[in-house]
Amino acid sequence: MNILVTGARAPISIEWAARLKRYGSHRVIMADSMRLPLGRFSKNVDKYYCVRPPRQKPHEYISDIAKICIEEKINIVIPTCEEVFYLSALRAALPLSTRLFTDSIDKLVAFHDKFQFIELIKDSNVFKPKTKIIESLEEMNSWIEDNEDNVNAYIIKPCYCRFGAEVILNINPKTIPQHYPVVVQEKIIGEELCSYAIAVDGQLIAYSCYYPKYRAGPGAGIYFEPKENLKVLNFTRDFVAQNSFTGQIALDFICKNNGAVYPIECNPRGTSGLHLIPESMDFMDLIINPRYIACPTTSKPCQLKLPMWIYSLDHIKAQGLKHFTNDYKLATDVYEKNAERGLRFWQFISFFELIVKSFLTGGNLRKASTQDIQFDGNKNI
Repeated sequence: MNILVTGARAPISIEWAARLKRYGSHRVIMADSMRLPLGRFSKNVDKYYCVRPPRQKPHEYISDIAKICIEEKINIVIPTCEEVFYLSALRAALPLSTRLFTDSIDKLVAFHDKFQFIELIKDSNVFKPKTKIIESLEEMNSWIEDNEDNVNAYIIKPCYCRFGAEVILNINPKTIPQHYPVVVQEKIIGEELCSYAIAVDGQLIAYSCYYPKYRAGPGAGIYFEPKENLKVLNFTRDFVAQNSFTGQIALDFICKNNGAVYPIECNPRGTSGLHLIPESMDFMDLIINPRYIACPTTSKPCQLKLPMWIYSLDHIKAQGLKHFTNDYKLATDVYEKNAERGLRFWQFISFFELIVKSFLTGGNLRKASTQDIQFDGNKNI
């Protein structure tokens, strides 16, 4: 099969390529709006295309993808990042012979919206955090006035955000957002767990659960410690079944000490949970012939070594040198486990491009990493 993996900047794009090459004689093509994403240099990628940015030029982007699908005779497109929303919204522009491995734009938007997702929860075995949508500054001021005695029992976040970005943990007059709508949500104290799943027509075909022990500052996880939680598994399985979901989906939870599980938000796209799924699973076979194989999550943590080094001082201050060092030694690098040691050099090239982009977009590295692909709710592209 000829398979197009989009979002070549994401570590899981390299994981997808390795898994696809491991089974069958698949030809793997990659595309991204970065010139030098890490996926471009993977030994498992047969060809790379630099395309126009989906956020700034959605119709040009889908035109580029459609052209690739025609030229390379692509059988299936597997998105990995937030370009999934643009592909779904404009999927009619793709050739009829090409399958897009994701769901409808309406469903993706409902899951991605931090308020709508909570409203969709029907599972009585988990707890819904108190969640309210606030449409204006006046409404926010009124809410604060009504809740002044326990205002910091809540957090504020945009309806659409990623990597914990723009979440306000301490609410006061200086931190009140200026852009609306936003979501006010009950602050739950406990262990954060994340699930990652692949589903076809509501059938779970692959799953992992992990604790993002270390992060890139306040942003994305860079160290993934496997965990088992039956309530998280059951909720993930039931949620995709109830919504007859197809594609990749990631769910975030807070688990209290008493065992209560609170779903917090949903990202209907790929995440690094893919690294923890056993390598014995043939994803393409499972997509074509859906069935759930109850393989345990791998027992060994995975990590992104370069970001772990970049943010090491912060983590050493928080965890202590011995604890950090032991965790670092214990985990497998996500690239090395796929025999991609050569990517250690190319990481610096890709990171340099990201640094240049950050200077051109205001100096924020995290924002620069998604400013050309992120989706903030406009499904009528």
